[in-house]
Amino acid sequence: MLERCCGAGNVLSQPPLDSRPTSTRNPTAYRARKERGGEVFPRTGWSIFTPNLVLSRSLGPESAQLSPVDHRVSSIMAKFQLKFPIEEVARWAAAYSYPAGDEEPMQIGKKAKEQGYLTRPQFLAIARWKSARPSKYHQQNSAEMVEAVTRIAFSTPVEPLRLRSLTLLSGVQPRTASAILHMCHRDPYPMMDVRAFESLGIAHPPQNWVSIWSTYVAVCRDIAQKAGTDMRTLDRALWAYSASLGPVATPANAASAPQ
Repeated sequence: MLERCCGAGNVLSQPPLDSRPTSTRNPTAYRARKERGGEVFPRTGWSIFTPNLVLSRSLGPESAQLSPVDHRVSSIMAKFQLKFPIEEVARWAAAYSYPAGDEEPMQIGKKAKEQGYLTRPQFLAIARWKSARPSKYHQQNSAEMVEAVTRIAFSTPVEPLRLRSLTLLSGVQPRTASAILHMCHRDPYPMMDVRAFESLGIAHPPQNWVSIWSTYVAVCRDIAQKAGTDMRTLDRALWAYSASLGPVATPANAASAPQ
């Protein structure tokens, strides 16, 4: 099914709940979308991200419609560049001073790698560490749901599913999902954060964080390898460098949207 839907250069994904468009059932609009080169797949929860268009769906059963891709994505992909000398990664990592620290999530991550999943208390602790605002939504996840979803995320060989599956958990959007992978997956993953992006030369990330995830992972793995360090050390360095520059700009909807 995945192979049939995804052609070369396309990414199969499900858009964040708060970014799904409203239903459109106007036949004229449908024909217009088809003329623009899009395909409409009603009754599915998936989206096809193509170079110029995004096929997405709202909560209605037949509400698929096309919307323009965030044109900042291609620009951002080309501009990822470490803003300080790679030889200084260790120095900046030593300057890391996140108010909540990172000892607890690191310990949880170590246990999760042994278990192959997260327990509900472990999930709640990491999700709260990354973003406390949606805590009431995090609490809605049952122990069974947390274990089942994290088992999939930590074991599937399908790369895009690792991040996307975690967003099935209530209150978990791509940035929090990336934090869970960062701490708990056996493979090295960076954490999506406005400060990390700023240290890589991106002052204004796109609203659709998933669209640049694979490129961001590749860039950070390359930097970590060249610096001879692990992903946690690199993340600390990226955060600390950005923090040294002062307050960072956040998306307009960041105050209300879960991460």
